[in-house]
This record gives sequence, C-alpha cells and structure tokens, in this order.
Amino acid sequence: MKMPSPKRRKGQRGHTMLESLLFLFGSAMLIGGVIELSRIAYAYNTVSQISRSATRYASSHLKASSEEVVRFAVSEAANLDPKQLMVSTTWNPPDKSPGSVVTVEVNYIQFPLMDFVVPNNIQLSSKCQMVVTP
Repeated sequence: MKMPSPKRRKGQRGHTMLESLLFLFGSAMLIGGVIELSRIAYAYNTVSQISRSATRYASSHLKASSEEVVRFAVSEAANLDPKQLMVSTTWNPPDKSPGSVVTVEVNYIQFPLMDFVVPNNIQLSSKCQMVVTP
C-alpha cells in the first residue's frame, strides 16, 4: 500500500535548501574561527618560547651583543614570519656583569588568514627578565 505524501503548501519548496545553506555557512564560520584562534594561540606560544630562550641565551653568554641575541631569537622562530618579529634586548646595568638583569621583549604581528573571522592584525608580545649568571 502506498503511503500518502504530506501536502506542501505553496511557497515551501525552497526552505530545505535555504536551511541547509544557513547551517553550512554557520559551520564554516565556526570552523574558520577555531582555525584562526588556534593559529593565534600557536603564534603566542612561539613568541613566549622565543622570549624565554633568548633571555636564557643572553643571560648565560656574557659577551653576546644585542644583535647576537636578535639573531638567536630569529633562528628560534621556526614557523613565524621573521620580517614581522621584533626583538629588543636591554641589560640593567649595561655592563653585563654577573648579577645584572637582562630583559628581552619580543613583538610579533599576526596576520589573519580569514579576514571575515578576525578582521585586524593582532600584535603579540612577550617580555622576559633573567639575572645574568657567570
């Protein structure tokens, strides 16, 4: 026996397609947001690691100049764009004697892949201090 099909009212024919389109668009936005936030978290973690490593390097290498610390920091930036990485190193007092404090600040500008999820560039920064050891 054949089951009777439900009767559709006039004007309801495209609703399923529209609902599917809205669901797919919302899902794509959600997945894009998760991907973009994951990229930002990864970049921030890398910037923090670079700051710690460069500070450790500067505190244990007494003869290291600011340029050497910057080169070391850039070499640690595996998956980041080195052109967007800014590193500044300061010693207090500037004589780099044991017991003085070295500060390394790393700034990085993260460009979004999907402008509709995160519309602006994001500046990530990390600052680390350590006592110079002999």
